[in-house]
Amino acid sequence: MSNRNQSGSPVRLKPSDLRIRHQCTKCDRWHTAHAIPWGEPLALLVTGYCPHCGASYLSLRQASEEGIGGAASDLARHFLQIAPGAEQPDMTTRH
Repeated sequence: MSNRNQSGSPVRLKPSDLRIRHQCTKCDRWHTAHAIPWGEPLALLVTGYCPHCGASYLSLRQASEEGIGGAASDLARHFLQIAPGAEQPDMTTRH
């Protein structure tokens, strides 16, 4: 799955390019958040920062809870196929 940029070169998408509209749990405002596909059944690792109240978050949400379906769901599943490491990243902290 690739598109072309203005110069005609291929543009490759990666899992971190997937973004969703997400409602802040602190102030209930809507904003754009990163959503990384995570496992089956499809879940999303949602990360973000609310520009209104300053809350930051990291949560694992079922795609159906976020209203992800249709083409967005297909795209997320595609990311899992091309980047299977995104499914179970190394969560080891290194200093």
